[in-house]
Amino acid sequence: MKKLVALFTLALALILSPVLLADDTVTVIFSDTHLCCGGCYRGAENAAKSSGAQVSSSKAQKSVKLQGSPEQVQKALDALAAAGFAGKTNHKTLKQKSLAEKYKGKTVERLEVTGAHICCGRCLKSINAVLESVDGVEAHTAKNKAKSFVIEGKFDVGVVLNALAAKGFAVTPK
Repeated sequence: MKKLVALFTLALALILSPVLLADDTVTVIFSDTHLCCGGCYRGAENAAKSSGAQVSSSKAQKSVKLQGSPEQVQKALDALAAAGFAGKTNHKTLKQKSLAEKYKGKTVERLEVTGAHICCGRCLKSINAVLESVDGVEAHTAKNKAKSFVIEGKFDVGVVLNALAAKGFAVTPK
């Protein structure tokens, strides 16, 4: 009887061990974002840490490493977008949501955007360069330390959002 109980216990342990030992921790590298200075790194790290994920950044690779449950990492990616950081991940499903598709084809003459991360002159210089490259954009009010600004001209909102995101900036139309 003792042998039967021992065999049953061993069989049950072998069957359940993958479930008991399963680790749902994922590691995601967030890259292709705008990280030009210490303010950018601190801003990105602080935003991502609010998710409960473990966060570390690499100045050499201009990236942020996120570790935690899939839910925590997705929350970190959403927090990064809300803090003004757009980027790519090395994960199949954990990614930032793009607003560009929602606004693609919508032409406007004035657009106010919020959520911008412009902590220094280099951030502002990058935003200036992006907006100058978009057909139809004639002017904007982006300034250092501003969280929102207005873009004027006659342009496609989706194109502007994509152009900013491609250079690592996440903004939300107001």
